[in-house]
Amino acid sequence: MPLIERLQEAHERHPYITLIRPVGWSPFLLPLLLGLIESEFQSIIGSYKLILACILVCSAVYIINFYSDVESDRKSQVRKYIVMSKQPFVTGGVKSVNGLLLSAAFLILAFIIAFTINLTVFALTILGAVISIIYSIPPRFKSVPVADVLSNIIPAGFACYAAGWSAFKPITDLPVLPVLWLLSLGASAYILTQIIDIDADEKAGTRTTATFLGTERATRLSFGLYAMSLVFFTLSVLTRGTLIYIIMLPFFIMTLPYYNLLKNPTREHAYKLAFSGGVLFNGTIITILVFYTIARFTDLSMAFQPLVNIL
Repeated sequence: MPLIERLQEAHERHPYITLIRPVGWSPFLLPLLLGLIESEFQSIIGSYKLILACILVCSAVYIINFYSDVESDRKSQVRKYIVMSKQPFVTGGVKSVNGLLLSAAFLILAFIIAFTINLTVFALTILGAVISIIYSIPPRFKSVPVADVLSNIIPAGFACYAAGWSAFKPITDLPVLPVLWLLSLGASAYILTQIIDIDADEKAGTRTTATFLGTERATRLSFGLYAMSLVFFTLSVLTRGTLIYIIMLPFFIMTLPYYNLLKNPTREHAYKLAFSGGVLFNGTIITILVFYTIARFTDLSMAFQPLVNIL
């Protein structure tokens, strides 16, 4: 059985797992980890507390998003890691009140954890959560072209990276190039997901950046933003030269499938690219987390320092 079908079946059996959407954590965890490592991953406990807070906020926001999209998902024919018309609030697998109470509990716990780290992290956590929530509820940025993209990339590309950095270093020293890389990469990836949903969004009357531009122009914009992200990534590697950027070099391999999508801009090709990107994102996150956790307790990272210095 194909992986996608296995995921769909697993989510139908476990509705609460579907609601918190673990496959959607990676666009937020990757910038957070980058920020933590750029700030030298100074405390294992502090780092993992912030990772937990990020997961809790992501889970809470996804629950709210599912709740807000009940009516449009009920009519949707889109099949991703789940069949959208079978999401838990549509099928009754989770009662609305239970889901919203769980979301509120996650947010409160996340804010408490962030507060125990420092006030800057606390403020950035609230900022990311608020922007992400108003993406789904009035004024519902999800239905406003451009605002839909910004309300996705600011929490991930800026708030998460800045929170990771600010866990151990002053926010005033926040480097600009990595933020520009993450913002452009996030915008590219988000527009790609909109292309997948373009038919369903048009039927539901949801006016996104992709529905406003159309498939071909949205694809060109997504590719242009991806190309821009490669420029900022290269500049980050050249100017910062830290090991974390060397580990992330595999992101360059997405260039070829992106170019193929540009030549043949269809929902199916966009979905394949998004799925491949998701696998790459999650694989990178696991690699980074394991490597730097081990390196924190050993001198393993020092063995690679000569390579970093040469590059």
